[in-house]
Amino acid sequence: MKKHLLSIAMSAICLSVNSCNTDNVITTDGGEEDFSLSIAVVDSNHNPAPGLVISAWNLMEGIAMRKIEASPLSPQNVEAISTIGFEVPEVAHVYLGAYDLNDHEVGTIVDLPAAAIGSHKANFSLPGHGGTRVVKCRLVATSNSSGALLFRDSIYAVLWQFDKTLSAIGSTSPQGLFQTRDSPLFPNVLALPPLVATDATGPVSLGTFRISDSVTIVATDTVAKISWAYHRTIKKGKNELQIILSSGALFRLRLASPTSTSADEPVGATGIGKPSFEWKLEQNYPNPFN
Repeated sequence: MKKHLLSIAMSAICLSVNSCNTDNVITTDGGEEDFSLSIAVVDSNHNPAPGLVISAWNLMEGIAMRKIEASPLSPQNVEAISTIGFEVPEVAHVYLGAYDLNDHEVGTIVDLPAAAIGSHKANFSLPGHGGTRVVKCRLVATSNSSGALLFRDSIYAVLWQFDKTLSAIGSTSPQGLFQTRDSPLFPNVLALPPLVATDATGPVSLGTFRISDSVTIVATDTVAKISWAYHRTIKKGKNELQIILSSGALFRLRLASPTSTSADEPVGATGIGKPSFEWKLEQNYPNPFN
């Protein structure tokens, strides 16, 4: 199974981009309290089907998502890694952490007590696994002399694994039921802003996308090595679904048509002479990543 371990790779480069110091923190808007999902899995005779592994991942809407579909998943023995860039205009304590959508920290990406002036990059991966996961990557910079806040900003990174092995979220009970109230497993039920898409070449925006209510659900018999796949709608609130194994079929992944093709201007050079830097947190790339 693919590993998901927090990893760091820092390097300094000389670029100059515009700065933004807003921290885009969202609210779950009661999503966790209001959300529940129950999947009843039965065979063709309507007998409960226990011990099946349940996998699930959302479809995506917006931008040219078919370009991402054409890119293969990372091998299962390789970390799913994305890159975040940030700029530091003065020596300071810089902390970059990953947080879930309830604002609980899930890992440290960068902790530099005296970050050097310049442009930095950090590679990171998410612990655990799941079909669709969204985290906030928040950068906070404080003065080494006074402790004053110098900069704070965040971006949203999306781990999207459209693979039944990587996206397993549980198994059916002896009664053939899978139940959860864990809304971050289905981030479409939360109050997310438009998400920025990037490719593997850099942080330049390809446009925005959103996480669809349409979800692919796969039930797998690991003994017989058979899988049944279904497309279902999962929304905020109470969701009660039934899967009849005889009606399922192995499928071909379908993604929504693009709805946005806007792109940011590429980063410009600073001209001749010593480069200048501003506080800046860039979008991770690629986003979504797998």
